[in-house]
Amino acid sequence: MIKRQLLYEPSVLEMALSPGYETPGKGFHTLHERELWFEEGKENYRGSVTYVAGGQNNGLRYTFVHLLLPGSPIPETGWASGFRLPVPARPLPPTLGKDIRGLEISGELLFPQEIPGFGPEEWAPSIPGGVCSYHEDGWYTISTLVREIPTPEVLGEGARVFLLREGVYVAFPDGTSRLAPYEDFFNFVTYGPNHETPRLAPIHRQGDLLVWEKFYPPVELELVGAGIEGPLIEMDRHEIRIPIGGSYCVRQEDGHTRVYCSDAVVSHPQHGDLQLQAETGGMFCLEQLPGTSRPFRREGGLD
Repeated sequence: MIKRQLLYEPSVLEMALSPGYETPGKGFHTLHERELWFEEGKENYRGSVTYVAGGQNNGLRYTFVHLLLPGSPIPETGWASGFRLPVPARPLPPTLGKDIRGLEISGELLFPQEIPGFGPEEWAPSIPGGVCSYHEDGWYTISTLVREIPTPEVLGEGARVFLLREGVYVAFPDGTSRLAPYEDFFNFVTYGPNHETPRLAPIHRQGDLLVWEKFYPPVELELVGAGIEGPLIEMDRHEIRIPIGGSYCVRQEDGHTRVYCSDAVVSHPQHGDLQLQAETGGMFCLEQLPGTSRPFRREGGLD
């Protein structure tokens, strides 16, 4: 990693169009920082990257870079709106010290190779930026640094959540993972069926398929006739088999596919079978985490 990957010289037009700087009074609440050491030629120097979270949309609002070059008492600085590297090489706002004073430091930023499933950076001239970190499943991220966020309860125990440039990356304790678009992920973990919020933890998880138990009738289920084999419902690589005498319903709600059922056998080539048998008057709700476990199989984005 070298300096030009973190800073670039902006055009006069970009400087003229740069957004104004917010203050913590508009919602800043957290800092994420990482001190870095660089080697460029025979010179070594150090620097730091700071991400400021919060702001009007409670998102990641600003990225700041601070580089102390060999033999120079004046640091080279840059900043940009949003979650972004590289950033324009330009002076930091004069009010920065006052604006961020007292904000909570949430934790250290991570390199991609420090999160589950990723290997070290590799030189890749065909990729924008020239450097990437490959996932063990064959896809890659061009993120220079990664931010871990608190795990929503809806994902269950042991899951970890990271913000990449490509989307929200969820790493489950069994070694499986999911990459989801930002908006889809945060809508999913916030709103459940009937807009219930916050969502509760599931009672079962099969890879990226989550299962909740419900004791009120949100939908009317269709009964499978006596002696008739129930349907096979596919959700990605999960196969949901409704047994003879079972009941089920498949609904599109808020842009999500949800399967409601009384009894089912859920099969997956990696995770085996999950047996579901509801108590009297109860049912299950099955829903898949948005995104994909096999990113970038089609050119242009998530598959």
